[in-house]
Amino acid sequence: MKKLLCGLFILLCAGVSFAQSTVSDIQKRGVLRVGMEAGYAPFESIEDSGEFVGFDVDIAKSFADSLGVRVEFVDTPWDDLFPDLNAGKYDIIISGMTVISERKTQVDFCTPYFAGGQAMLVAKNKAGQIKSFRDINQPNIHIVSKHGTYAADILQAFFRNAKLTLPDTVEDQVLQIVLDGKADVMVYDMPYLALAYAKHKDKLVFIDDPFTYEPFGAAVKKGNTSLRDAMNVHLEKIKANGDYERIFSEWFGGK
Repeated sequence: MKKLLCGLFILLCAGVSFAQSTVSDIQKRGVLRVGMEAGYAPFESIEDSGEFVGFDVDIAKSFADSLGVRVEFVDTPWDDLFPDLNAGKYDIIISGMTVISERKTQVDFCTPYFAGGQAMLVAKNKAGQIKSFRDINQPNIHIVSKHGTYAADILQAFFRNAKLTLPDTVEDQVLQIVLDGKADVMVYDMPYLALAYAKHKDKLVFIDDPFTYEPFGAAVKKGNTSLRDAMNVHLEKIKANGDYERIFSEWFGGK
């Protein structure tokens, strides 16, 4: 019985070590596995060739380089990011994720690497009526955003008088609802909306004054201080040596 319990204890300990994906584990494996929902340009998307591109992708590549390993990206639906991280399908999430208290109960966040906020794209026929977020909490205003995101949480908490549609799909399909004239406003992260506006200026008005402050952070499994601390050190390093500004400028046109 004692031998059996001892064996189970060893297996459990080994399992925890593997599941945590410490820096040592990753370097022995030779690959950093990064989970992301690759439909959120300019942070992460997949080109026709199958290549992952974006701001988060380049941050992940630079982190992998600092560890001396290659990087492997795992495209994952948004609602599965935390469960799959905890199941050990990848080591870290770098996916334009806002650091909020509810998420901190499920994962450990690294130091924020980007400051975002919620803004609005408004259908041109509503531009005279909608000048700021104060104008949209009305029954005659139809707002769309992406299910499971911080934007959706804010809308459900503070804009309940409006008609809300929160489809569980990629951002471009949510935007299409406004472009098709089936909704009045899209509320979402400002960087995505800025790119979308550049493509659809003929149909949209961009209210680019964000009404929230939202730091984005990479997430690791609870208790994985090894990987969290390594990422924090890496972020400090690339902000000091200019690499962060170079990556930022490539995707956002200046800092």
